[in-house]
Amino acid sequence: MDSYKLKSPIVLIIFKRPDTTERVFEAIRQARPTKLFVIADGPRADRPGEAEKCAAARAVIDRGHFILDLGEEFRWFQPSKTKIADAWNGAFSWIHKMSKFRMKQP
Repeated sequence: MDSYKLKSPIVLIIFKRPDTTERVFEAIRQARPTKLFVIADGPRADRPGEAEKCAAARAVIDRGHFILDLGEEFRWFQPSKTKIADAWNGAFSWIHKMSKFRMKQP
């Protein structure tokens, strides 16, 4: 399976759980996607320690970039927490703009 490379793009959404990010990122690394989109919302100002956890989750992506052997990697990292509707709308609009991947209509 060493020569297998996933042709579909993958979207990875992270926040403040570096251990979970590490496990999921390892599975993505094994799938060897040609495109990876990483979305990260920012920390909430009123939650002590959340900024550090968000930074640790993002650091997993920074370290993993060199072991993925990707065709393309895109990152959409927010500096601070946004409303969920705004975050999803912004993130998926960004993916749509950045990717040549289009879903086929039935």
